[in-house]
Amino acid sequence: MQSEKPTDFWQRPLAHGDFVVYSNKTGLRLGRIVRVNARMLTILEISGRTRNLTFEREFDRRAPKNVVRASGPELTLHLLTTESPKRGVENA
Repeated sequence: MQSEKPTDFWQRPLAHGDFVVYSNKTGLRLGRIVRVNARMLTILEISGRTRNLTFEREFDRRAPKNVVRASGPELTLHLLTTESPKRGVENA
């Protein structure tokens, strides 16, 4: 029996490494899929938020129908212009 590939809210196929947008209690988050299972995705949040300034990676688990795949020039621009907390202290 072959497993079906998961699809997002708009019925587009999802794969390991895809960028997705998903919601939480306070708003929208941007993340990258790091594990794909039949019913659940494990997503690494890349929005730049950290916990307790320790640069811990934050993972979320979401059903494929609760995410939207992000792609295109808007995503590229966001990734290139967003300051990453791992780059160090911001220049004043």
